[in-house]
This record gives sequence, C-alpha cells and structure tokens, in this order.
Amino acid sequence: AAADFVLNEPVLCMHGSGLFDAKVVEVRPRAGLETLYLVHYIGWKKNWDETVPEQRLRKRTQENLEAKERIAAEIAATKGTKRKVPEPSESSAAPTKPAAHRKKTAADSQVATGGEPAAGSAAAADASGAGSDELERAEMKLIIPQALKIKLVADWEAVTREHKLVPLPSSPSIAQILDEFCDAKGRRSQHERLYTEVRAGIANYFQQALEQALLYRFERKQFEDLVASAEHAGRPLEELFGAEHLLRLLVKLPTYLEATKMEADQRIVLQAKLQELLKFMQKNHAQFFAAKHAAPASDYLEWWDTLETEDPGAKPGVAPAVSEKQVSKAHERDVRPSRR
Repeated sequence: AAADFVLNEPVLCMHGSGLFDAKVVEVRPRAGLETLYLVHYIGWKKNWDETVPEQRLRKRTQENLEAKERIAAEIAATKGTKRKVPEPSESSAAPTKPAAHRKKTAADSQVATGGEPAAGSAAAADASGAGSDELERAEMKLIIPQALKIKLVADWEAVTREHKLVPLPSSPSIAQILDEFCDAKGRRSQHERLYTEVRAGIANYFQQALEQALLYRFERKQFEDLVASAEHAGRPLEELFGAEHLLRLLVKLPTYLEATKMEADQRIVLQAKLQELLKFMQKNHAQFFAAKHAAPASDYLEWWDTLETEDPGAKPGVAPAVSEKQVSKAHERDVRPSRR
C-alpha cells in the first residue's frame, strides 16, 4: 500500500502523551510490513530524530492542531496554570530553556549526562528567549504493573515481618538489568543515546539514594557488611544490588524528580522510558527477582535483637521504601511514593 506520508511533509508526531511538530525526513517501506518514517522534531538537534510507525503520525489538519494545543494546555494545567505552549524556532541550537532563564540542577545532570535533555524528542521552549514563559512541569506518575506490585509487597513482608534478606550480591545486578534494557530497547530505535543517558541517571540516583531512602531498618547491617567487605568495597552499588532495590527506587523516583527543573515535555518522555523499564522488569520478573529471601545467620539476628532492645524505635538513617498503608492498598491501586 502507498505510504500516507511523504518525504519532507510537515506532520504532528505522538510522543508520550503529547503531539509535537515534526517533519518526515525519510520514508522506509517494508515488504509485507507497515511503512516506517524517520522524523525530525522541529527545534531539536538531529540526534533526536526518531523512526516511528505510521500510527504515531498525524496530518497537520485544523482538528489535529487544535488537539495538540488542547493536550499542551492539559499538561500546563497539571500545575494549576493554563497557558499556551511556546514553540521553538527551526534554528534552535538545542531543546533547552533560554540561557537567561535556565538553571540546571545537579539532579538534572544525573538523569541527563552529557549536557543533553534526558527526555528528548519534543518541542521545549521558545529558543529566542525574548520574554517567553517557561513550560509548566507536568506531574510524573509511574504505573506499577501488577506483577511488580506483588513483588514489592512480598519484599516488604519478607524483610519487615519475616526478618529475611534479599541475597546479596544480586544476580542479575541492577547494572546488568539496565544494560539488558538498553540493549533490548535502545538498539532497536534511533534513541540509543537517550536510553544510555536514562540508564546512567538511574544508576546515579540509586548510588545516592540507597543508604538513606531505599533500605529497611533490618537491612542496615547487611548493607554495611557488604560495602565494607574486602571483595566488594568500592564497587558501584548498582553492581551489588538487584531488582528488588531497583523497584523501590522506581516507586520513589517521581518524588525525587519533582525537585528538578525539567520541562513538561521532557518529563513526559522520561516518564515513558521509565514506564518501559517497569514493563521490561515485569516481562522478565522471574529472571530478575530473587526466587526467595534468605534467613540471616544467627549473629545477624543477635544484632537485630540487641538493636531492638537498646532502641526499639530507632531508624538508623534509613527510610522504608514502601509504607504499610501502601502495602495494604497495593493490590487495589498503583503504588505511589509519598513525600517524607
């Protein structure tokens, strides 16, 4: 069948939950299969070009243009403000805020290493910077697949109630899981670099958040013993921990990202990549998660009994990854991280 879109045709392209201005730069017919299109997002560098199927493209009709504006307004409204999304010019050097307004945080750099936006294929802000407003940020919400909710609850119960531990070091490790994810997703798209940057950001967040926010109280000694051992001292934490602790991070990550200065459309694309990771973990959950938690040695239980006796209410610098209230509702709704 003849392609519905032609070379150099201006189009609207769906990405995440938005519609964005783009241009068809290559038509790729495939015998017996649907035609693919290489699109360039207007106002973005060429390295953000993307190969998409036909169903993600829309003609630039009045109806579709109105839909684009309506979606943009809905994104802005998530922060209580309705405003028109400013469009970048074709000469825009990079999809970022105007230099006069842009203040990049360290957290931004953790998600987007190398100076490019971490979530990249959509128009961001007015490139001219002449009195334009910045985009409102859209709230990020990750939907935890049911199979992972069950894993999250089982992990919580095993550690906090049964006093068992995830066997460490994990196999596969978080590093291996993220590498497999990038291999499976990035190499089949034009966004291999984007997946690599998201992978680096997740690893950085995990390195910084694990000890302070992702361990249960009962796991404290296991963590300290592991990182102090001669065999594992100095190794990145992503090489020692596995899917259980990665899932805890993903539950909390939207809360952490709320503090970053990220454009609404960048946030949408990053959310899409994180959602892909969750689905990838769901698909491979039997391979990624430990078959069962392990009972610790007697000296470990003695440490725990001593800690409980000395200060039963103590929480030595560690916050649980999911609350008891969240566990009780985990099978009824999405598990969402709460502020602390």
